[in-house]
Amino acid sequence: MIGATELIAAAAALYVVESALLVRRGDVLLEARRRGWKARRCDALPGGDDWAVALPGLLPPLRPAAVCRPLPLALAPQGAITAGGRLVPWERLAGAHADGGRVSADGLVLARLSSDRAAGELVAALRRVAAAAPGAAREAAIGAELDAHLDASAARAALARWREAGPFLGVVTNALFGYVFLAVPVVVARRGLVATWPVLLAGLLALLAAAGVEWWFADRALRGGSAGSRLGRLIPHVLAPLGMIRARQAVARDLFGSLHPLAAACAVLPPAARAGEAARWLREARHPAVRAAASSVEVHAHAADPDAAELDAAAAGAWYHAALSARLEAMVARETGASPDELLVPPAPDSDESCAYCPRCLAQYTAAGSVCSDCGLELVAIRGSAGGAPAGCADGARTAHADGARTGRRRGERTAHSNGARTRTR
Repeated sequence: MIGATELIAAAAALYVVESALLVRRGDVLLEARRRGWKARRCDALPGGDDWAVALPGLLPPLRPAAVCRPLPLALAPQGAITAGGRLVPWERLAGAHADGGRVSADGLVLARLSSDRAAGELVAALRRVAAAAPGAAREAAIGAELDAHLDASAARAALARWREAGPFLGVVTNALFGYVFLAVPVVVARRGLVATWPVLLAGLLALLAAAGVEWWFADRALRGGSAGSRLGRLIPHVLAPLGMIRARQAVARDLFGSLHPLAAACAVLPPAARAGEAARWLREARHPAVRAAASSVEVHAHAADPDAAELDAAAAGAWYHAALSARLEAMVARETGASPDELLVPPAPDSDESCAYCPRCLAQYTAAGSVCSDCGLELVAIRGSAGGAPAGCADGARTAHADGARTGRRRGERTAHSNGARTRTR
C-alpha cells in the first residue's frame, strides 16, 4: 500500500524535474519575486559548458521567469560573426534555417538558443538582412534589427499582454499545486488511496482541464501562431500533469522573445536596479573581452585569402561593436535619464591594497600594469581622493594571478582563497 509520505515524495521529485529550466550560457533569467523582478545571469548556474539548469520559484505563489539573451551573432555589412569566431558572408546566410533551438546555414551551425521561438526569430532577422542590397541598404537593415533588439517599449507591451492573459492561469496553477501537494496527501493519509482515488482523480482532471483552457488562451495572446502548433505545445503539459503546475511559467519563458536583456530589464526592474543593469551592459559594450575580440578575427576555413579574411573579420567586429554601443548608450540615456558617463563611474577601492581595476568586470587587483585574468583587458589605475594612485600601489608591477593578487566585488559575498593572498567576490 502506498502511504501519503511516499506519494508526496514521489510527486515532489517529479515536480522538481518538471520545473527544471534548461538555459544556455550567456542567457539572462528575469525572475518575478515577492519584492519585484530580478535579473540573473546564467553563466554561474550549474550545468555543462554550453548549458545550465535553473529552478526558479518552486513554491507558491508561483511567479514567472523569462529567458532572454543578447544577439548570439555579431551582424556587420560583411557578414555575421559566430561565437566560435567565423565570419560568414551574407550570401551563405540567406539560407539560414532553424532546427529546434539550433540555427544553421549552408551546413554551418551559427548558434544554439534556448528555445525554438528565439531560433526562429533569429533566422527571420538574418534573412531580412541578407535580402537587403550590399552597402548602405544592408547597414540600414542591420541598424533596424539592432533597434528592434533594443526596443524597451516592445518589452513593456509584451509584459502588458502577459499580465492581461495570465492572471487566472496563475490562480489555477497555484490551486493545482495545493491540490497535489496538500489536499491529496491529507485525504490519502486519512481515508486511504483505494477508497478515494476516483474522487481524487476527478478533481485532478478538473483542475488540469481548467489549466489547459487558460493556458490555451494565454499562449494564443502571447505567441499567436496556428492552433496546431499551440496544440503541440499543450500536449506535453497534459501528458505530464505535474508539469501543468508550471504552465504559467512555460508561457512566460519566451515572454520577451528576441529582445535584448536590457530592454526586458527596463520593462520590469525598478529604477535603481535598471541603472545597475544598464551600467553592466554599457561596460561590456565599451570594453569587449579580449577573448571575444580575438575569436572574431579567426579565419574562416574556406577563405581563399586568409589575410584578407582576417582583416574583414576584424573590421566586421569593430563595426558591430560601434553600432551596438551607440544604440545602447542612446537607449540607456532614454530609459534611465542618466548619461553613460554618469553610470560608468570608477569603483571605490575595495581595500587599502587595491591599485587597479578591470574596466569591464570591475574586478580589483593589488598591482597595476597588468591585465584582467577574466577579460584580458588592461587594468585601469584606481585614483585616490587627491588624484593619485592609493598608497602602496607599485606602478608598473604586474599582477601575480597565480598567487592571487586580486580583489573583486561582483556579488557582495567575499571568498578567501586558501593561500590568503587573494579575495574575490562573484
